[in-house]
Amino acid sequence: MTCQDATLKRCFGVNKYVIDCDWAYLKTLRTLKEPHDRMPRLVDVLEYLASPGLEEIWLLLDIKVRTTRCILMLCTLFSTDGPAGQRPSHHHAPHRGDHRVRAAGEATMA
Repeated sequence: MTCQDATLKRCFGVNKYVIDCDWAYLKTLRTLKEPHDRMPRLVDVLEYLASPGLEEIWLLLDIKVRTTRCILMLCTLFSTDGPAGQRPSHHHAPHRGDHRVRAAGEATMA
């Protein structure tokens, strides 16, 4: 998931932590304010950024690893093939810090 907040309260009006929810539940939620969107997954953001005309846009990911569950999710993310079978340009596990990810799936450490 791509979410700035630890809880769903501010954007969705739900008093739960994001990490305690699975995608089956999260995809049913809509933002309190217009246009009442759902929470985007990282793959949704990357696919959008791969759209023609957006080649110059970079995405800064501030990955906060606070639990073993977060570490396992990150390892899964970075160990599987990305969009169109592409892998990030680094082949090691991510470490705490910022990551700049280009829409085409190329990742570099900031």
